[in-house]
Amino acid sequence: MKKLLASASIITISSLIGLSVETPLIASKPSANAVASSAAAAPVFQLPPLEDGTLSIIKQNLSVANIDVLSQNWPPGMTALSLDANNLGPEGMQILAQRLPEALDSLGVVYNNIGDAGAIALANRLQERPIVGLKGLALNANNIGDAGIIALAPHLPASLKKLWLADNRKIGDAGIIALAEHLPNLTMLILYNIKVSQAGQNALIAAGFKQIDERENIWERELDAPAAAAPVFQLPPLDEGTLSIIKQNLSVANIDVLSQNWPPGMTALSLDANNLGPEGMQILAQRLPEALDSLGVVYNNIGDAGAIALANRLQERPIVGLKGLALNANNIGDAGIIALAPSIPKSVRKLWLADNRKISDAGITALAEHLPNLTLLILDNIRVSQAGQNALIAAGFKRYEKHKYLGQNIWERELPAPAAAAPAQE
Repeated sequence: MKKLLASASIITISSLIGLSVETPLIASKPSANAVASSAAAAPVFQLPPLEDGTLSIIKQNLSVANIDVLSQNWPPGMTALSLDANNLGPEGMQILAQRLPEALDSLGVVYNNIGDAGAIALANRLQERPIVGLKGLALNANNIGDAGIIALAPHLPASLKKLWLADNRKIGDAGIIALAEHLPNLTMLILYNIKVSQAGQNALIAAGFKQIDERENIWERELDAPAAAAPVFQLPPLDEGTLSIIKQNLSVANIDVLSQNWPPGMTALSLDANNLGPEGMQILAQRLPEALDSLGVVYNNIGDAGAIALANRLQERPIVGLKGLALNANNIGDAGIIALAPSIPKSVRKLWLADNRKISDAGITALAEHLPNLTLLILDNIRVSQAGQNALIAAGFKRYEKHKYLGQNIWERELPAPAAAAPAQE
């Protein structure tokens, strides 16, 4: 963790907020022209130099205008950010959260009174655009309660190893239980001055944590040794434009390398049964080539988080020629489908969702509403109640109880023939 709590090494950057060292903080009443001029332009920033990739700005009482300018001018090479004791508040945190760079490995916003609203703003950002390499997060003394933690916990990246929450005294058992449920790779949790009752302690213990310091309320967990590295694989040749890598148990490192080295001419990608998980899918989604006409990531346990990562990519940079998408057996539920449906390109004709048994009427209805050109929808082993069936029927689909080749619970739709082109005017 890079200096997240190193308050002793405070960097004075009075020029950052438009003050010289000698300038008094309380001055005579400014003129109307001066007020107008001040409101019109945010101060010019003189950023301190990075130290080992860390930008540290501490006790500078940054205004919303300061944060607005700062967050649009991150220095190149920044991998850690510490903005402790700057009185950001919820509004400053909302601006900061949306503009955090995606290459951070640690973030500290200690003593900033961001409250539940600021924690929820950070949760929204991490849900929309994850910071997949974040390892340390310090949120001490921010007046955060259960509402903020419950919103934040599911969206903290799986990479996170250390989380500081000391002196957020409104956090109770509900927040602690949410943390225990949603952070499978966390190894250290600092809860100083937070009262954790027996229910909260039981949740942490059940998740494998052990309290190593009762006075400081520090909890640690030893994770299982990582699985043996996935075998290094040679890319198979394309088969009529299709790259197919099946049952290779690709690691996140494999996906990282593979997704930066797509073979020329690839138009279809099949990565079935590779245990990508949400983290692997987040990396893959951001780097999918835009020339794909079909994508298969079947049996990869990407979950709602992986489906949302794909939705975010398709919203930001659509794959406009995609015709087929196979997401069978990925533990996706309604949340993932509701996020994904509006972002799937209108070009998609065939969608495989079999064996995602958490999908229900809400997800089915979203698909019926948002995919006007879909002709084939495979929902094998998904229970579709009458409300979901009615939505599909209203959208023009017809159900085949048992399809000769594709299985059960298959829905097809015949689209109207395209209108004939108007005759050319002589």
